[in-house]
Amino acid sequence: MADSARSRPPARPPSHLVQVPQASDIPPDFGVPAKVRRVSFVDLQKITDRRGDLVVAEVGRHIPFVTQRMYALVNVPEGSERGGHAHRALEQVLVVLSGSLQLLVDDGERQERIHLQEQSRAVYIRPMVWRELSCFAPGTVCMVLASRVYQEADYIRDYQTFMREVPTEAHHRAPSQASDRRPQLVDWKRSEAEPR
Repeated sequence: MADSARSRPPARPPSHLVQVPQASDIPPDFGVPAKVRRVSFVDLQKITDRRGDLVVAEVGRHIPFVTQRMYALVNVPEGSERGGHAHRALEQVLVVLSGSLQLLVDDGERQERIHLQEQSRAVYIRPMVWRELSCFAPGTVCMVLASRVYQEADYIRDYQTFMREVPTEAHHRAPSQASDRRPQLVDWKRSEAEPR
């Protein structure tokens, strides 16, 4: 058995398999921009035939980073929420593989509620975006692709800390004009604002 292990060719690093996108290669408007800055929608390739659907995501075309970590949210109890944080440097692509959920994204000035249920529509979230996931339908599976491995120091878990750190137009206003209130919510299906 040791001889067969020695006769295998050495594994090649992923950089030989795909062209690794660099941060400078990713256009600022990657995907279809959401109403919230640093968030966009990415339509994945969907191939349908008599055997079912095949949804494809490729690095550089649908995912603007090399995935360093993947995890899935499964068996989320009714009424539970996930997220409730922002990342300082990590980028993510979220895809609902089955079921549905509500995603709230917040750039420090605007918020948007996004109803996710289509397997071929992903959401690309750049750094410094607050996110909350709720309203999980029974059996929902949400896959998250991340640009970095888990590092607790990258998380901002307190909303007021996020508001102090996030780069917004509010940071350029006089202190008396800045607000501690959360911004108005904008539902992606409706244009009217609703209170938080």
